[in-house]
Amino acid sequence: MPIREGSPKACFDRFVNHVQDLVARILDPTLFVSHKIPRGAGLHCDIQLGAFGDRAVKLKSNTHGKVYLYMAQDLVAVQIGSQYELRTRKYWYKIYEREPELESEPLFRWEYAPGECGSHCRHHFHVGKGAAQKSVCLPLGSSEVDLNKIHIPTRYVLIEDIMRFLIADLGVVPVTDTWEPLLVESEQVFYNKYSSKTSLPP
Repeated sequence: MPIREGSPKACFDRFVNHVQDLVARILDPTLFVSHKIPRGAGLHCDIQLGAFGDRAVKLKSNTHGKVYLYMAQDLVAVQIGSQYELRTRKYWYKIYEREPELESEPLFRWEYAPGECGSHCRHHFHVGKGAAQKSVCLPLGSSEVDLNKIHIPTRYVLIEDIMRFLIADLGVVPVTDTWEPLLVESEQVFYNKYSSKTSLPP
């Protein structure tokens, strides 16, 4: 079942502590997860990997030298009887090939932003322009598709999914050689304890 606690803050703290522990055990023990409750919005909480205002955190890669990651979620606590239930309103995961500036385009981005994507898939993925500011376009029939503009469908993307992609595909150096069972364990915690789903998808 989803995270339920006696107060919104307890919900937020429980989830942030889980993410912080995951980041420390797999990516970097010096990284921290920031979180804040906007003034006048006690039922909402924003979390971000690194300090608020940072555009990304730097990770060491064996194959690419450095990879830059932006990871943020917008959380809400919904009252259910005498308790509060944690839900994710939005998430943004972005990967850059160099330290991003204000107008930098990520190489890859995963988004969940209901209400902001019109009739497109709520959970979706984009292949970005990157530092070259050039879209990847593929031929389709008499025209082409811009992979930065189309909304490629995904399921709900877990933080664990992003970590697995970083390590297995982009060569990011994990803290431990046992990163894979740690990710599986964390995924099981999400599906068995933090989600209405009862098990990992097949």
